[in-house]
Amino acid sequence: MTSRKAVKRAMCPFINKQIIAAADSGSLPALLSVIDENLQAMNLVNLTTALHRLAKLPPNSFCGTSGPGAALLDQLIDATKSSLSKTMALAQDIATSSRCQTISNIAWSAATLGCNDFELLAIIVQYVNVQLQHFEHFELSSMLWSLSTLSSRNPSSSLLVAPIFNKAANLIVQEVDQFKANFLVMIVWAFANAKIFDQRVFVAVAPTITLKMQRGQLSARQLSSLARSFSDAGYLERDLFDQIAQRSASKLHSFEEQELVDLAVGVACASITEWAFFSQVAKSALSRSMSPVNLGILMHAISMVRPRHPGLAAALLALLERSPEPVEGLASAGARDAVVVAVFESVGILHNWELEQLPNASSSLTQRMSVALPSARVLKFLDNAQNTLVGSLQMMADESLPQVLRAFGALSEDRPKIQWARLFDAIAAESARRCTTLESSLLLTLAQDLRQAPGAASAVVPLLLAEVCLRSRCRPANDQDTSGFGHDEVGNRSNEIGFLPSTGPVC
Repeated sequence: MTSRKAVKRAMCPFINKQIIAAADSGSLPALLSVIDENLQAMNLVNLTTALHRLAKLPPNSFCGTSGPGAALLDQLIDATKSSLSKTMALAQDIATSSRCQTISNIAWSAATLGCNDFELLAIIVQYVNVQLQHFEHFELSSMLWSLSTLSSRNPSSSLLVAPIFNKAANLIVQEVDQFKANFLVMIVWAFANAKIFDQRVFVAVAPTITLKMQRGQLSARQLSSLARSFSDAGYLERDLFDQIAQRSASKLHSFEEQELVDLAVGVACASITEWAFFSQVAKSALSRSMSPVNLGILMHAISMVRPRHPGLAAALLALLERSPEPVEGLASAGARDAVVVAVFESVGILHNWELEQLPNASSSLTQRMSVALPSARVLKFLDNAQNTLVGSLQMMADESLPQVLRAFGALSEDRPKIQWARLFDAIAAESARRCTTLESSLLLTLAQDLRQAPGAASAVVPLLLAEVCLRSRCRPANDQDTSGFGHDEVGNRSNEIGFLPSTGPVC
């Protein structure tokens, strides 16, 4: 028996060389053949090397869960579980660097190969739970990435890995400055992906990774991962996301489709308002072929950016041109409503911008309404979205009401006004409901655009002007009007609109 074990031990270095040589040749059949021929004679080091080399093959060259080699991978995993269990039972001291590296490699390989083996995960967790403090920084970050990936395939395993993440958080917080930037990226991704939003980790990592970004380069994938991980965790520290946006802006062309979407979502959630950045993101998206779902998500991200610059409004409408059904893939009704409102606002914003380009500021209403007519696809989208918009008016910001109304003005030349009568009436009713709380400048703008509205919408104009005049009359002469209009200008704009209140104070 002893002699047989000695022979097996002597064979193991030779088997390892064969595995490495076959993997380096780039031939999957050759590697699978070596593993198959030597599986029964492999020790834990051989098994780890075999898994690791399979996992390091080029993407799509080996699918562990199906296709050629799937049955062999199952045998390899079973042999690894058996060898790990024996090693744990026999070893007196498993806290050697080589053993920590071995277990880290096994976990990474299993995660990369798409394994979904609860028993293997349990053995790894048992191993790590005892010796976590002995893992090097790379091994720790890699292990957390692996455990997060493995546990995400089996919801029942989340409780299994939680204690490991809790222990790891203590170590990370104590030594955060010593971790390399790419290790920190893996760590925050692992916590966010596992939905373990331990604020100790995110608070500790944020300033450190911000400083490290200023000193060195992170890849597109790492920047995207940071943006999505911190936004998912609800940690939206401005300096961090400003730095992510700045570092990403010059390399947007190198982002994969999903990376670009994750970057935009994360930065938008952090309320970063640099419209030029999001305009560049939209241009990058328009330069490639993107799925309708990702286009919708990107539009939702842009719809969250405030204030809405004309350049950003143009970018949103350009994205809409690329997808006939941009909101169908969005997961929540709230997201779909936000995109619809943003599209209406964008049409209105571009209309306002075009008005500013007219040579005569007092151009006729016909001239104003014929500016910036949207495309047929945008019109169709807005036509279908009328019900959504009417239902969203009560939640709309004050400044959005005149923007949306101006959008109707841009549409009225291209569509008979009667088709939009319900929407005009809804905005008129909402303006009347907020009459006492809207700023005077907004009231005057709404009154101006509701003047020739179809149906009963124009009937609300005297009410809006009466409120403006009441404020002007009641305000002391030396009082500063935060709306930007003095007594005389209120009267002048009221007369320009063509309505003076028939009841109530007269300016």
